[in-house]
Amino acid sequence: MKTTANEPSASSPRVPEPTLRRLPWYLSYVQLLHADGCESVSSTRIAQAVGVSPSLVAKDLSYVSVDGRTRVGYRVADMVAVLNDFLGFTHQHRACLFGVGSLGAALLQDSGLIHFGLEIVAGFDVDTER
Repeated sequence: MKTTANEPSASSPRVPEPTLRRLPWYLSYVQLLHADGCESVSSTRIAQAVGVSPSLVAKDLSYVSVDGRTRVGYRVADMVAVLNDFLGFTHQHRACLFGVGSLGAALLQDSGLIHFGLEIVAGFDVDTER
């Protein structure tokens, strides 16, 4: 059976949208821990930091193959690497922006997006002056 972009393959289960929305929160938090030299973190600590339950953190991370150990937690460096890769931040994506009003213009000027794998290469607007 052939799968399409909207269908999960047999080897990779479909990740629920709420999980996809929480994964960047987890990444942001563990990047801070990593910068502070922390080597491991529990799902309880992550949950407290982002305001969800520890079981939800564990379930969310199971979708992206982040392995944790009982009473030890997750290796922070591994978690940063896996989440960055899963979320596509390790790959460069080029994009065009349609609508360069106040927000669009700010996004065009934002050099920090490149750190998340996004390079805005052009902007278009119905107002030709923009």
